[in-house]
Amino acid sequence: ATEPERPLPALTSDIHEEIFVRVASPSDLARASAACISFRRLIGDPRFLRRYRSIHPPLLLGFISSAGFQPAEAPHPSAAVARAVARAADFSFDFVPRPTSLNHWHPCDARGGLVLVDCRRFTEAEGEERLSLDFAVCDPLSRGYLLLPPMTDDLLASVELQNQDMFNSGASFIPSGGMEDETSFSMMCWMHSDTKLVVFFFSSGSDRWTVGTSTSWDDLGLHEEVDSLGSCQCVYGCFYWKVNYTNKLLKLDMDTMELSTYDLPPDHDDGDSVIV
Repeated sequence: ATEPERPLPALTSDIHEEIFVRVASPSDLARASAACISFRRLIGDPRFLRRYRSIHPPLLLGFISSAGFQPAEAPHPSAAVARAVARAADFSFDFVPRPTSLNHWHPCDARGGLVLVDCRRFTEAEGEERLSLDFAVCDPLSRGYLLLPPMTDDLLASVELQNQDMFNSGASFIPSGGMEDETSFSMMCWMHSDTKLVVFFFSSGSDRWTVGTSTSWDDLGLHEEVDSLGSCQCVYGCFYWKVNYTNKLLKLDMDTMELSTYDLPPDHDDGDSVIV
């Protein structure tokens, strides 16, 4: 008698990974991640992404703003995969718990598949209205997130800042410089008062805020009150800000932790600056 026909063995996640890592087209990989939850979990896993990116270089997919995700459009070569990611990912950030139903997360920066978001809100404490600044780092594709601990009043007081100075703040990722573990990250938050600028750092490894550097506006030659800083840009290990309503560019050297200023051409008081 002939043996009964044996069922075909089920494909394990290890075999799926070996198949997906050989998919040369990122657009096809994005479509596969949108096929089912198990595929999305496997493809969105940081270990798999590190392996895939070591073989296939990353692509520019689009831009994230408070209006959402704007995918790259044809004839850009990433247009197909960008559309697939736009369908599969959640760029509303609704999967990150909100402090209250009236508050929303706003993107600050994006790097290596992670998005840094913040939320400014007012809270009531001992009959006094206070400003709270919340941060979270999330992955729109896997819906994973990490809520960062808040800055304490003692930390602000150590650099002579007050709660209301959180109004004058911003945040950005710090490039990893080839960090192997893509689930790890570092970021900075800058905050200024009428008299000084302070840069804080946060690392997922230490899970706490520290003071990076603090400088008065007078020491930077900015004797007049600084109204605000423009968006931050990172180039070759240095961060740059346009000092709004002036012809000055502010620079932070991450190697020396020194702040300095540069003069821009005349008539750039009201303009912004972009560094490529």
